[in-house]
Amino acid sequence: MTIGRLKIFFVSLLFVILIFEMMVRGFKLFPNYGYPDGMYVADSLLGYRLQANFSGKFIGPEFQTAIKTNSVGLEDVEFGKKEIGEYRILALGDSFTWGAYGVRPQENFLKVLEKELNAKYPQHLIRVINSGVPGYGTAQELLYLKSRGIELLPDMIIVNFCVENDFFENAAIRKLGVNARGQLTLNSVGSWRATLLEYSHAYRFIDRGMGSLVARLAPEKFIFNQQPWPAAKELFTHSEDPHFEQAKTETLKALEDLRRFCEDSKISLVIVLIPSKYQVDRHLQKIFITKAKLDKTNVDFTKPQRIISAWAFDHHVVVIDLLPGLKEKNKNNDFYWPLNAHFNTAGNQHVGQILFKELNTLISFKQ
Repeated sequence: MTIGRLKIFFVSLLFVILIFEMMVRGFKLFPNYGYPDGMYVADSLLGYRLQANFSGKFIGPEFQTAIKTNSVGLEDVEFGKKEIGEYRILALGDSFTWGAYGVRPQENFLKVLEKELNAKYPQHLIRVINSGVPGYGTAQELLYLKSRGIELLPDMIIVNFCVENDFFENAAIRKLGVNARGQLTLNSVGSWRATLLEYSHAYRFIDRGMGSLVARLAPEKFIFNQQPWPAAKELFTHSEDPHFEQAKTETLKALEDLRRFCEDSKISLVIVLIPSKYQVDRHLQKIFITKAKLDKTNVDFTKPQRIISAWAFDHHVVVIDLLPGLKEKNKNNDFYWPLNAHFNTAGNQHVGQILFKELNTLISFKQ
C-alpha cells in the first residue's frame, strides 16, 4: 500500500470515528451502565466523597438500584440533633458498607442490624448510620471520622474491613480520583483507557456496552476478568511479598490510629471482617486458584483475617469475623451476586443477623 493510500485510509478512518462519536452524542446512545454520573465529587481532604442530596440509578448486569444520598452525602436517611437516650453506631467502610447493589436501603445489613437492635431495646432509639463510600480504605475512613463522622456523635464505631480490598487501598497502590462527569477514575499516568472513557462517548458506548453483553453471555469470563490476580497472589498465599508487607504495615498503622482516636474520644470500636466470595464458596475457590495460577499447597484463604485478628487481640479490640458464619450456611454462593462481588439480599440479611448476635451485648446505654 502506497503512502498516499495510507493517508486516505487513516483520514477515512478518522472521519468514520468522528461521525460515530457525533452520532453517539447526538442520539445519546451511551448506556447508563454502572455508577451514575455526578455521584462523586472531589474532596481536598478525602480525595473524593459522595455528592450530597444526589439521586440516580446504579445499573449492573443483574440489577438496577435507585441511589439517594442525604444532605451530608451519606446513603442513608437524614439525621437531626441527637435525642436524649439515643444510641448511635457509625459504620465506616467501602462499597460493601455503601451496599447499593440490587438491595434497597432498608435491606442493607446495617439496617437489618438497626431493626433487630431496636426490637430488642424498644425503650431506646438506636441508629446505625451508613457512612460507606466505594473505594475507601481505613485511612480515608479515619479522616472522615475525624472531620465529619464525629459530628454525628457516635457511641460506637464499626469498621467494616473488606479483606480483599482494604490492605491495598491503605497502601495507596491505586489512586482514585473524580473526573468531570462525577465518576471515579484511576489516577494513573498514561492510562489510555481512562482517558478515552472520560472524553469519548463512543468509546464509553462500546466499552460499557460490550461489558454488559459479555456479562450476560459469558458470566465466568466477565467476573474473572475483573479480578486483581497479582494482588490475590499476595493476599491469599503464605509467601511474604514486599508489596503486601507494605500494605499490611500501612493497614495496621491506620487501625492503630483509629483505635487511639476512638479511645481518646471514649467511643467503642468494633472491627467487622468482610470476606470475599472466594473465601466463602469452595467451588469458587477452586476456580479462583486456577484462574490466578496459584499453587494450591501455598494458598491460605484465611491469611487476611488472621492478620487483623492477631492485631486486634494484642490491642484489646473487638473483632467480628463474618467468614465462619457465612461458610456455615453457604451452599452455592448464596450470599453474593454471581456477577458482582457484593452481598445480595440474602447476604445482607444473614450478615445483619450475625452482627446483631455479636453486637447486642456490647451496647452500653448511658444513664
